[in-house]
Amino acid sequence: MSYGTFATGGCDGYVSVWDGNNKKRLYQSHSTYSTQNTQQAMLKTLRENKDRFDLVIRDVHMPDMDGYKLLELVGLEMDLPVMMLSANSDPKLVIKGVMHGACDFGETCSN
Repeated sequence: MSYGTFATGGCDGYVSVWDGNNKKRLYQSHSTYSTQNTQQAMLKTLRENKDRFDLVIRDVHMPDMDGYKLLELVGLEMDLPVMMLSANSDPKLVIKGVMHGACDFGETCSN
């Protein structure tokens, strides 16, 4: 099933959800509160504020914890969808992300 929706986001802290079929933005959010530099800080924030989040968007490659471990922990502790991002478009990473519970997997720009 295809819904035609997708999310975009940038380093400015804005995340937008788009309806690709009708070519319009459905929702936009800006929150520096939910921006965390480490997986441990993100998990702490999510655990303390479970009802304030609807979606987790996270890069696979972070310095303090494998992004797939984050997927596992969020899946065990919270009922939140997780969208994984990576600058690496290797299909094996995408399959691994989905197998670990990601609701979607997007490619980011690489420098």
